[in-house]
Amino acid sequence: MADPTRHKYWRHRIVDARRRIVSTAFASLAAAGHPVPPEAVGEALADAYNALHDKELTMFPDAHETLDRLKELALITNGADETQRAKVVRFALEHRFDHLQIECEHGSGSPRSGPRGMRWKCSASARTKPGSSATTLTGRSWHP
Repeated sequence: MADPTRHKYWRHRIVDARRRIVSTAFASLAAAGHPVPPEAVGEALADAYNALHDKELTMFPDAHETLDRLKELALITNGADETQRAKVVRFALEHRFDHLQIECEHGSGSPRSGPRGMRWKCSASARTKPGSSATTLTGRSWHP
């Protein structure tokens, strides 16, 4: 079962999290009697994955045009502020939203903060009432 506290901690430290995942996998292999490469190899493997993940991240075709046709949008995203802000800038999203909220920059704001927290944040940014049909969560379901 997932541990929400651990997940929240590590999603803000994704580079270190991926290094830890590789290190843990290597430790499991060693515990089972298998040879493992030096720690530096594991770190290089995790770093190469991080670089490839960032390089391969793209927007859907026509995504900008679609966003530009919609009005009064808010972008609310979870994750480390530096990582998320870099994506917003890289994909030229700043001017396409009336409100931009990155979890670490505002304390909380992810779907994991629960429906009540998200609804007031969405309604404040979209200038709608909580529960209004104008407030829409895309991409995830509520996580109590």
